[in-house]
Amino acid sequence: MVSLTPGRAGFRLVVRAWSRRWCIRAAAPVREAITLAVRVSASRADTRRGHARRVRGRGPGRVGRGQARAVVGQAVAGAVRGGAFGRVRGMGEQSRVVEIYTDGACAPNPGPGGWGAVLRWGSSEKDLCGGEATSTTNNRMELMAPIRALETLKRAPLVVDIYTDSVYVRDGITKWIPRWRANGWQTSGRQPVKNVDLWQRLDEAVRRHEVRWHWVKGHAGHPENERADRLAARGLQEAVAQSAGQR
Repeated sequence: MVSLTPGRAGFRLVVRAWSRRWCIRAAAPVREAITLAVRVSASRADTRRGHARRVRGRGPGRVGRGQARAVVGQAVAGAVRGGAFGRVRGMGEQSRVVEIYTDGACAPNPGPGGWGAVLRWGSSEKDLCGGEATSTTNNRMELMAPIRALETLKRAPLVVDIYTDSVYVRDGITKWIPRWRANGWQTSGRQPVKNVDLWQRLDEAVRRHEVRWHWVKGHAGHPENERADRLAARGLQEAVAQSAGQR
């Protein structure tokens, strides 16, 4: 928003650039562009209309408010073309979007397991991993990855894109969990939901944000998925090594 306010006249001409993709990169170039283009002032000379407004430019003459807005609008457009405004990733709406890539591993299944997650927020990244040396399952590790990643986020609400190669996680969170919750965390066959402790924990973590789920094919060369896979393997190895060291 650019505001020009003459001191005594109390007249404010406001030009607003409403766009989520644009933000002010530097205020000074905008002011310079508008100062060179127009000079806004107010006049009380026309008593029939009350406070008459005029804009004195480089040439003589008076213009009305509509024309003044047009002139200032052109000045702002020129400032945009000149670089005073720019498309800045990571600000405004974009700053609320977090990307999370997750994976789980188990060797053997069931057996010791690990999970990994890659968090990306604009130009910032964070790797997470962990594991269990006791007997667990691949599905539990696939669940732990998004749970721990979401629990790491301190700000809320955020828009979160989660990428998983687990059909179990994708279908569970997008299709099954509303019915499980309505049925008292039982399946349609009135059986207890497997891994219910983790599903409830994931359900709680998701409620704090706007989460969009995406499925990617595992071991298909997706860079972030491969990275999450390596983190899961590292989490498994570290858990096993730590357990062995405690014996």
